[in-house]
Amino acid sequence: MNAISKRNLPERQFILIKPNGVQRGHIGNTIKRLENRGLKLVGMKMSVATEAQIDKLYHHLKKKSFYREVVHYMTRGPSIAMVWEGPSAVLLTKKMKDSMVHLAKTTEDAHEEISLWFTEEELVNYKLATAHWIL
Repeated sequence: MNAISKRNLPERQFILIKPNGVQRGHIGNTIKRLENRGLKLVGMKMSVATEAQIDKLYHHLKKKSFYREVVHYMTRGPSIAMVWEGPSAVLLTKKMKDSMVHLAKTTEDAHEEISLWFTEEELVNYKLATAHWIL
């Protein structure tokens, strides 16, 4: 995706519920917290992350001594990948400090991380019935 088409997209955030969050039944609570912030879910899938996905997602940790443990942990069970949309999506999720959830740090990171799990065709464009109530 080029910079021109990115400018025309609404702000999106990539959120990954890690394997321990899936195993502990953390999916519903995470979704509820994001919906309560006024964000709109536009993509969601459950899968076991590949090593290639984790290498790109956590590239900044590759030289750390614990990196292989991160890869093993992230690829040993299913995760839930989600794309949320809305004004200030990245800013609204920054307060979600949770070891069971990965959040993109910036809007640019979010677009890159979304592309690791989703094609543009897999993201659903729709209008929330309550959208006119939310600024």
